[in-house]
Amino acid sequence: MGSPTYGLSINIYGRGDAKLGDGPSHMGIAIYKYSSSTCEMHHMRNPIDEDFVYDPRTQPLEDPILKGRCELASLSSEQSQLADNLISAFGNDESNIPEFGVGNCQDWVAGTVGMLEHASVVSSGEGGFWKRRGGNG
Repeated sequence: MGSPTYGLSINIYGRGDAKLGDGPSHMGIAIYKYSSSTCEMHHMRNPIDEDFVYDPRTQPLEDPILKGRCELASLSSEQSQLADNLISAFGNDESNIPEFGVGNCQDWVAGTVGMLEHASVVSSGEGGFWKRRGGNG
């Protein structure tokens, strides 16, 4: 495999401060080429507050509402393609889409990281860590 030229991260949007009346922070998984200003964002959205939809897209890596990014892995080009394919398959599998009112995007991110851990794309323990950090609806 080639040298690492891509990053895999969890991007966190919004404060998510319940004391200030905020809802849970939005999270998604980004794959991006180092030095690029854009990323492939994989995330769940609920555009009409009823059902979640998997919404992969190319978007700016930096964003005014981006509150943080947790780097999970450095990947070669081949590994980034594998990660992108695995995440896309996971996102397109309806059994992995959270039920509105029961789960949320944070739960989906935790499940996705667990799947990536099982596939040896991210380090051991990452899936459990993000599951414990999830929003639980």
